[in-house]
Amino acid sequence: MTTKSFTTSNTLIEGNIYTFRVKARNAVGFSDNSVEISIKAAQKPDQPLNVATAIVTEGVAVSWTA
Repeated sequence: MTTKSFTTSNTLIEGNIYTFRVKARNAVGFSDNSVEISIKAAQKPDQPLNVATAIVTEGVAVSWTA
């Protein structure tokens, strides 16, 4: 693999935390493992509440409750 990214072929579950580490390989062999990194699988965000629009000089302003 010569890329700097990886896409898992496993299905990740929203909200679960997954841990990854990598190692390099060249003609001499493999490196040590990298430091582990933990990533929380993304969750669908909540729907914005109280969405409002207003016409302003520069265009349209949109606001909502977080």
